[in-house]
Amino acid sequence: MTFKKGVSGNPSGRPKGRHEFTLLAQEHTTEALNRLVFWMKSAKETASIKACQLIIERAWGAPPSADEAALTISSKGGGDKIEVTFVHPKRREEDD
Repeated sequence: MTFKKGVSGNPSGRPKGRHEFTLLAQEHTTEALNRLVFWMKSAKETASIKACQLIIERAWGAPPSADEAALTISSKGGGDKIEVTFVHPKRREEDD
């Protein structure tokens, strides 16, 4: 299928209701983050690790590829300590 220059591929525009959904989701951002922090502090290891991963990726961005950055979350020996290692691409460039 070829596109004609100057003709929109989506003449109807964005679907209606998308903006309202975004606004509603933004209203619940603080509540959602508080819930993630709750699970991050949880004794349930898998829930805690996943919550940590989500918070870190939202704060620093998910690594585009393993070659550019590394995010490792692990629990050693079933204890209550979780090791988090994140190497941001900019930091890696400074170290080189």
